[in-house]
Amino acid sequence: MNKKFILGIAAAAALAVGSLSVSAEGFAKTNTYTPGMFSDVPATEWYASSVLSSYELGFMKGTAENAFSPEGNMTAAEAVTIAARVHDAYFAKHTSFSQDGAHWYDDYVSYATENGILEPELFDDYDRPATRSEMALLFSGAVPASYLTAQNAVEEIPDVPETNRYYNQLLTLYKAGILMGNDEFGTFLPNNNISRAEAA
Repeated sequence: MNKKFILGIAAAAALAVGSLSVSAEGFAKTNTYTPGMFSDVPATEWYASSVLSSYELGFMKGTAENAFSPEGNMTAAEAVTIAARVHDAYFAKHTSFSQDGAHWYDDYVSYATENGILEPELFDDYDRPATRSEMALLFSGAVPASYLTAQNAVEEIPDVPETNRYYNQLLTLYKAGILMGNDEFGTFLPNNNISRAEAA
C-alpha cells in the first residue's frame, strides 16, 4: 500500500543508477551515505532508501550534522535548490553554487530562473513551506520532456481539475510514474505541504 506520496526524480534516478556510479541519464553519485549517518532516518522507514539515494546523488543534504528532519516541511528555498541540483546534474553543468549571498539560496534561485525551472512569481516567500504541487512543478522543469516518457495510461487526477494552471505538468508526472498519488485513487492533495521525506 502506498502510504505516502512519492515524488521522486531522485528516486527514479536511483533506480536507473542501481549499483553503478553513473546512470544512462548521466546522474552520478557524488556522496557516500553510511548507515546511521542521520539518526532520525531508521533503515526500516519507508523513506530510508530514498533519503540514501537523494543524498548520494547530491540532491539533498541533512538539516544538521546527524539529522535529516524527514517529517519537517520542505521550504520553497529547499525545493528550488533540489530542482536546480537535479537540472545541473542531468545536464552535467558542474555549477559551483555559492551560499554566500544575502540569502543562502540566492544562487539556486538565479540558476532555476535562468534555466526555466522556476517561474519568478511562483514564490513570494522562500522561507515558507512548499506545497506538493509546487514541488512537482519544479521537478517537471528540472529535466527535459524526453526524460518524462509515459509509462502508464493515467487520464485524470481525482483532486486536480483540468482548469488547474499546472494540470498538464502534473499529469505528465503521473503518466511517467513519478507521481503516484496518496491513496488507491491517485489523489494528489496539491495544496498540502510536502515533507522532506516525501521530497526525497
